[in-house]
Amino acid sequence: MVCYPFIVYLTIDRVGSGALGIILVAMLLARGFLLNSRAPGIVWGALVIAVIVAGLLFVDDTGIVLKLYPLLVNLGLLCACTYTLIYPPSIIERIARASGTELSIKAPMYTRVVTMIWCVFFTLNGLTSALTAFFGTIGIWALYNGAIAYGLAGTLIVGEMIFRHFYKRHHGLLPNQS
Repeated sequence: MVCYPFIVYLTIDRVGSGALGIILVAMLLARGFLLNSRAPGIVWGALVIAVIVAGLLFVDDTGIVLKLYPLLVNLGLLCACTYTLIYPPSIIERIARASGTELSIKAPMYTRVVTMIWCVFFTLNGLTSALTAFFGTIGIWALYNGAIAYGLAGTLIVGEMIFRHFYKRHHGLLPNQS
């Protein structure tokens, strides 16, 4: 799915948005069934979304439905992060605990702030994705959603890792190295 914007960019003029959409929906469903066979609710949810998207593709031949996928991903991630801010622990804390990392007493507050930062990121990234979908060329849309957005997310991840190291050092949370 990382290549999604480039697949759309390279093929939409050749096969049309309807046919391309059906292929991409089939890929999404296959992925859903293969990865989520133990979670039938997710599979059925993906099936419902796929049917809706396929229906919209037959109504819209401009390709806008295909270009809104990155926006929907950002909205989904924003909702997931926001939900965990309302019903703690935050998603970042959950990820840290799931990885087996021992957390300090200050960790929940820190991970909550990091989750809030991700909420801002998903909001701004989703808005930019929508702007490129509605007002940009297919090339600008593909460049932003297929490269720049991933670069920005990677920069945020690396920046947070660097900040976390200094935060831990400043608050005495690193193990003593004698």
